[in-house]
Amino acid sequence: MTNATYLDCPVGKFENKDNFTMSIAIHNPSSNDLKSAKIAVPKGNYEAKVFDKKTQEFKMVEVSVLCHLDYNLTLHKIDSCFAHVPVSTRAREVSFLLLERKDML
Repeated sequence: MTNATYLDCPVGKFENKDNFTMSIAIHNPSSNDLKSAKIAVPKGNYEAKVFDKKTQEFKMVEVSVLCHLDYNLTLHKIDSCFAHVPVSTRAREVSFLLLERKDML
């Protein structure tokens, strides 16, 4: 499923809260492996941990957040942001990650 902005996702309810963590499952239904995930998020600073199936532990990875000006359904300006997380998801498999918002910008 692709969402236009974070307001289309359950995380939209947390746009005014600091320090929350999202547990995210990434499903890859295609026949090609994926190397990253693009996740709609409210503006902020984030940390990400990807689940390593071999060690059965979450490991910290770099996350970058890119934002651009957009409009919500009532035509108010919003910062539409996407977190880009390097997470490998093999074809027809699922990956897991924790995405934590450290603070709002």
